[in-house]
Amino acid sequence: MFYEFRAIEQELQETNILWEIIQTRSKLIGLLLRKSFEITFHDFEKYHSNPIISKFVQLIDLHFKSNRSVAFYAEKLHISANYLNIVSKKVINTAASTLIHDRILLEAKRLLKISEMSVKDIVYDLGFYDHASFSKFFKSHTGMTPSQFKEQG
Repeated sequence: MFYEFRAIEQELQETNILWEIIQTRSKLIGLLLRKSFEITFHDFEKYHSNPIISKFVQLIDLHFKSNRSVAFYAEKLHISANYLNIVSKKVINTAASTLIHDRILLEAKRLLKISEMSVKDIVYDLGFYDHASFSKFFKSHTGMTPSQFKEQG
C-alpha cells in the first residue's frame, strides 16, 4: 500500500496528471485494505465463534504472566486439558499451549520494544524464573535473543 501511495504522490507532482492512474491506484489501495480487513475479521470470528476458545483467550489475557499450563486454563473452563487442546486444534488449528506462548511472546516483544524496562525486569514481569529460561523461550520462537530483538531497529 505504501508503494501505491508514493506512486499517487509522484503522479500528483507531474505537470500532466493522468487522473485515471490515480483513480486506479486508489481503487487498488481500497482492495488491499478490504483484503486485510477481511482476514482480520475472519480471525476475529474464528476466535469468538466458539465460546470455549473465546473464554480461553480472555483467560490467557488475564493470567499469562503467572500461568502457562493448559491444565490451569482447562480447570478454569471446567473441562479437561485434553478437551481444550482438541477444541483449540479443531477451531483455530493450533495447540492450546501455542496460544499461551503466543500471548507471552507478544507481551515480551511489546515490552522489549516500547518499555524502559531492562531485560531482567521483563523476565520477572513475565513470570520466568531466570534470564536463561526466558532467553531460551524467546530465541526458540523468534530466532534471536531478547537483547538482539530490543536493539533491532
